[in-house]
Amino acid sequence: MTSAIIAKVGRMEAKDLKTLEDNVRRILEKGSQVKKAEASAVLAAINEEWKRREREEHDQRQAAKDAVRDKVKDLGLFDRVVQAFEKECPSVAEAKVLKTIAGNPDLDFHTLAVKVGYRDGAVINRVVGGMCKLREAFLGKAPPSQDRPGEPFYSGLIIDMTPHKRPDGTTWHGWSLKVEAEAALRHLKIIGGRGASTGSA
Repeated sequence: MTSAIIAKVGRMEAKDLKTLEDNVRRILEKGSQVKKAEASAVLAAINEEWKRREREEHDQRQAAKDAVRDKVKDLGLFDRVVQAFEKECPSVAEAKVLKTIAGNPDLDFHTLAVKVGYRDGAVINRVVGGMCKLREAFLGKAPPSQDRPGEPFYSGLIIDMTPHKRPDGTTWHGWSLKVEAEAALRHLKIIGGRGASTGSA
């Protein structure tokens, strides 16, 4: 019986496999020693099947990304942004951040955050970086982070960072959409007119 169940594991739908796993775990908690031994063998097969499916899904996602990269490899940033944001539209909150940056170029991310309605400027980087990471296959390889060595700066795919000096000598950076990225987002009507400024309302 155990071998017959194990033989079916690879053909099960995910929900059925999860149900089987739950049942097996209950046997491991309360069953007899013989039943526990059988359940342990089945659980090992289930765990291997989950790993196999995870590898398969990863390979499929990677193949899809590689296909996108090959498709856009000769395109400029304008066309890359158009295709990226047509494929995956931003949420209302994400669009608000983009509109705020477009309407208030060269502001630091703390000031931008307040205008959007956030308290922490790092939220701006997380939102923009998250959008760009999701669309990296379209947008290209992210530049390296200057603040976190070895990590990519995903926001840098569509954002230009302009350094400014404070009176005390420290540096802050103004955020502006890259010209091609801004044009593409306007083309898609994700952001509005050049003079539009988005506040926290």
